[in-house]
Amino acid sequence: MVHKMTMKLFQARFSPYMFKNSKSALNRVLVPPMASETADGEGCVTGETLAHYQKIAESGAGIVMVEYTFVDPSGKSEGRQLGISTQNHVQGLSQLAQAIKASGALAGIQLTHSGGKSTQVLTQGLLMAPSSIPTPIKDRVPETPKEMTDEDIQLWKESFLAGASRAVIAVGGFQSIDFIEHTLQNSLVQFVAVGRAILADPRGWKESVMLQGNSVSHSNCPQVLFNSGVCEIH
Repeated sequence: MVHKMTMKLFQARFSPYMFKNSKSALNRVLVPPMASETADGEGCVTGETLAHYQKIAESGAGIVMVEYTFVDPSGKSEGRQLGISTQNHVQGLSQLAQAIKASGALAGIQLTHSGGKSTQVLTQGLLMAPSSIPTPIKDRVPETPKEMTDEDIQLWKESFLAGASRAVIAVGGFQSIDFIEHTLQNSLVQFVAVGRAILADPRGWKESVMLQGNSVSHSNCPQVLFNSGVCEIH
C-alpha cells in the first residue's frame, strides 16, 4: 500500500499542472534560481547567459527560474549579477525568457535587493538595510550599512514593482516572480524593511503593479512566490 502511494506521488511530479491563471506547466519539476554570474558588468544578459539557460531548459523541467536579479543598483551583490533595474536590461531578459520557453518550460525570475549583504563598491556607494547592524557574510568582514529611511523604503518598493512590471509587461515572458531581499542572514522574506513591506500582501502587489498606465490582465498575471510559497493572484 505504501509502495503504491509512493509511486503515485512520484508519477504526479511528472504530470502537467494547470495554474488558475490558465498557464500550464509540462510537469511539477521546478529548477530553482541559481546564480551563474554570466551577466556583463551592467547586469545585462550575455551569450553566455543564454547558453547556460538553454542547457538548463533542455532538462525537461516544467518551470525554470532565472537567478537573482537586482531591482536597483543599490541592491547589487555580485559583479556579474543579472539586473532588471532599467529598460536597458529588457531586451536581453526577453531573449532569455523566450529561450527557456522554446524548450517547453515556463520561465520565472527572482527579483532581489541585497540589502546590507553587499559592498559599497558593488552598490555605487550606497549600502542600506533595515538597521545599521552588519549582515554576517561567511567569507569576509561585512561593511556597516546605513539604516534605511522612509525614502529608502519607498525606493525599494518602487524598484521591486518596476522590476515586476518589466518582467511581466515589457519582457512579456516570465510567468513567475520570486520576491527576495537578502538583508537578514538565512531569512529571505523580509521585504523592503522588517514589518513594513506592502509587497508581503499579494493583493497590494497586483494593485501596485499597474504602473504608468499599464495593467496586468488576469490571464497574464504571474504566479508570485514568497519564500517558497506560491500566491496565485486574482
